[in-house]
This record gives sequence, C-alpha cells and structure tokens, in this order.
Amino acid sequence: GIDKTVLVEPRGKRLREALDAQMREIDASAAPLDTVADGMRSRTLGERPWTVLKHLPSRQVLSVDDDHILDAMTRIFTDLKLVCEPSGATALAAVLAADESSFHAAFGSDVAE
Repeated sequence: GIDKTVLVEPRGKRLREALDAQMREIDASAAPLDTVADGMRSRTLGERPWTVLKHLPSRQVLSVDDDHILDAMTRIFTDLKLVCEPSGATALAAVLAADESSFHAAFGSDVAE
C-alpha cells in the first residue's frame, strides 16, 4: 500500500487547509488562483481527485511559487528536451526548491539523491 503521499500545489491554493477541514472548497467566493500553473487555478478540488485525496493515510502538501515552476519548466526543456506545461512541472519545482532537510522530511531519507 501507499505509506506516504506528497502533494504539490501552487502557492496560495490552500490544499492542506481543504484536506484538514475535509472540504473540497475553502472559499467559494475567491477568484481563481493567480498562478502560471493554469491547470491548477481552480479553488475547488474535482470530485474524483477529492474522493482519492481524502482517504490517503499520510499526506504532505508542498507549495511552490511561480518562479520555481518556471525554473522547473526551463530545466525540463533544457535538460530533457521536452516541453512541459506549468502544472506538470510543479512536482519537479518542489524537488528543485527544497533544501536537503526539507527534501528528506517530505520524501524520506531512503530516496536516492
């Protein structure tokens, strides 16, 4: 089974707050999130993702800012020669933005460096 799940969001999405409150939406009146990660702007979690996320036994939420997302997109393009949309680059952005101690706290010490 899954021991731990690390979720990554654009800064300001408030996913941790939604999960802690067991609510798909924290502020229905809020405008969509202003982020380069346009696939993650919605303030409401989809019905299917919510069904999965609320039942995960151990989850950690990491937030990344637009600069980290853009850096990750650049690295993907430069190093891998692939084009990636911003939402798809958020996980790599979290890895690149983390210092060693926060990386191990999020992903575990058994992850290869």
